[in-house]
Amino acid sequence: MLNSIIAGRVRDGSVYKMTLEVPEKEFFEIYSDLDNEAAEDILKQYMMYHADDGRYSDISILHDSNAHVVSIRAIMHYDGNDHTEQFNIPPYLSNKM
Repeated sequence: MLNSIIAGRVRDGSVYKMTLEVPEKEFFEIYSDLDNEAAEDILKQYMMYHADDGRYSDISILHDSNAHVVSIRAIMHYDGNDHTEQFNIPPYLSNKM
């Protein structure tokens, strides 16, 4: 699923507004609910996969059934960051199952 995510960022002052778009079919193969827990899980895995050491806040998740996309939005903070804690990508998010 991580290779299917389309990411976009817009700088807004000292932060970035990030949007991750996941094909709904791939999202619902793994997650049953559209909730912040799923959104945070995907965001953490995406950040680890891309070695992104930003800090996130204000996570939200939206489902556009017409476009067949699940969108995850977050505010990303980079100023003054230390490296974030690393963790492993679970097999259900990688293509190596």
